[in-house]
Amino acid sequence: MTHSNSLIDLYRKLRPLQIFPTCKSSATKTLTVLTYNLLSQHHINSEVYPYCVSGILRSAYRRTRLFAELQAYAPFDIAAFQEVGQFEEIWRAEWEKDGKSRAIYAGKEGGRDGIAIVYNSLKFDLKFCEVLSFAPLMTALEAVPNIAQILVLNSTINGFNVIVSNTHLFWRPEFDCLRVLQAHRLRKRIEEMKADEYPDHVIVMCGDWNSDPKSAVYHLISGQIDKITRCHWEDLISSHSNLLGHPLELSQNLFNRVLEDFKKWPKLSSAYSLYKSPIDPSVIG
Repeated sequence: MTHSNSLIDLYRKLRPLQIFPTCKSSATKTLTVLTYNLLSQHHINSEVYPYCVSGILRSAYRRTRLFAELQAYAPFDIAAFQEVGQFEEIWRAEWEKDGKSRAIYAGKEGGRDGIAIVYNSLKFDLKFCEVLSFAPLMTALEAVPNIAQILVLNSTINGFNVIVSNTHLFWRPEFDCLRVLQAHRLRKRIEEMKADEYPDHVIVMCGDWNSDPKSAVYHLISGQIDKITRCHWEDLISSHSNLLGHPLELSQNLFNRVLEDFKKWPKLSSAYSLYKSPIDPSVIG
């Protein structure tokens, strides 16, 4: 499928590639990463989005623009997508049509969408793939369990060897406590893999965290634990006990272990900390 060049150019102006310094950066090793929530079509209706004019919520209209926007960001080495619906019917062919990209999909158990990682198979060999379920953390909820993907990619061109993850954390605003535990479970598994088998691999954690820069999840992942006040942490413990039906002492012990783990793990840098969109997004329409 050929996408509108005018749309592609518009998206490139809206969000040009930006380079962020890292402790691993060098002139010979670069890594281009994209993460994007596609907003699966089954979540869309006029009641949820009453401010949208007629027609733009339709699948065909959205698909044209999504295809164009993703093409505008190409080429990328690794891409992580959330809320991927109709993977086999639509997205696999779109992502793999260049002959060099490979898409790895993981569907939610009992859900209608999933998550996917796409990587450049000319630059990386897939060494390991795992789907991590957060179901054990959500037994008290009547909700489709969130999941995460973890891929180990080894460079074929003397670049980065990578442990890359992709996830979509629980969405309900009052469940920041659960998102902390989900982020911890994912990070713990990655740190175990790095320590046991892949000590020289770079960690790249992608996804829709349903968390803003003031959230506990953001502060924990980015190593800014000092920004989490004692009151905030106690609120998380209390919320976990009340919302998920656990004894308060159990929640306290659990969150204490979580905090100790994050304190000993290296902090990660946020790609969004320096990002500024050069164009008002409303021009896209």
